[in-house]
Amino acid sequence: MKRRIIRQGAAFTCTLPIEWVRKNNLEAGHEIDVEHVDGRIILSTEKQKKPEKMQLDARKIGAVVERFIPALYRAGYDEIEVNYEGSEMLKRVQDVLERELIGYEIVAQGKNSCTIKDISGSDNRDFDVLLRRCFLLLLSNAQQLRDSVKTNDMKALDEIAHRDKSINKLSNLCERLLIKEGHWDIKRSALLFHMIKELENIADEYKYLAEHYLAGKKLDKEGTKLLQEVSNSVESVYNLFYNFNVEQAQRVAEQMEMLKSKLTTYKGNPLIGYNLMSIAG
Repeated sequence: MKRRIIRQGAAFTCTLPIEWVRKNNLEAGHEIDVEHVDGRIILSTEKQKKPEKMQLDARKIGAVVERFIPALYRAGYDEIEVNYEGSEMLKRVQDVLERELIGYEIVAQGKNSCTIKDISGSDNRDFDVLLRRCFLLLLSNAQQLRDSVKTNDMKALDEIAHRDKSINKLSNLCERLLIKEGHWDIKRSALLFHMIKELENIADEYKYLAEHYLAGKKLDKEGTKLLQEVSNSVESVYNLFYNFNVEQAQRVAEQMEMLKSKLTTYKGNPLIGYNLMSIAG
C-alpha cells in the first residue's frame, strides 16, 4: 500500500489507510504514536486492548495444569481464573508462576479458585532488549560451564541451573510478546519465535551438562576441547545475529559442519556427546 507525500508549508504529510482508521475508531483530533525504527515509521494507537481472559478447571486436568498455564501465558492471555480442589493444586500453580512466568501473579484467591493476572505491563517495545538478555545469559552459562570444568568448580556449576530458570522465564516472555503483539518487522516474527525455542533448548543442554558433571560424569580431554569449540560456535552465532555479514555467515556454517563431524566420532560418554551435538545441531 503506497501513499503520496504532500508538502504543506514546512511540513510533509500523507493520508492514513481508511481501513486502519475505522478499525481503531479514530477521528479527527485523536492522537497516535509515531516511532522511527530502523528506517521505518511505525504508527500505533493509545487505545487499550481488551484483556483476554480464560477459565481453567484444574480439577479436570490435574498435574497438567503446570503445562496449561505457561501455554496460556505464551498465547497472550491477560487473566486466568483457575478452579481447583485442595491446597496442593494451589501450590502447583504458585510454583509454576514463580519458576517460569514473568509478570503473572495471583491477584485474588477464594476457597477453591484463584485469579492470575499479567501485571508486568510489557509490550513489544521491550522485545529486543529481552531477547538480547536471553542470549547473554546463555553465553554466560556456556562460559561458566567451560571455565568450571577446567577448574572443577562445583559451586559455579550449580549456578548454571539457577541461571537456566531465568532463561526459561525470558524465553516465555519473548514468545508471549511475539504471539500477543508481534514484532515490528512482521516478516521476522516466525524466525524469531523459532530462534527463541532453540535458545531455550540449548540452555537446557548446558544445564544437563552441568548436572552430569556434578553427578560424576566428567568430561575427558577430548570432551573438554569439544565443549570449548561448541561454546565458541554459540558465541559466533550471537555475533552473527547482531552484526550479520554474508561472508562471516558462510564461515560460521563451515565451522559448524566441521564441528558436527568431530562430534560424530567422539568416543567419550555418549550422553555428554549427545548434549554437545544437540547444542551444535
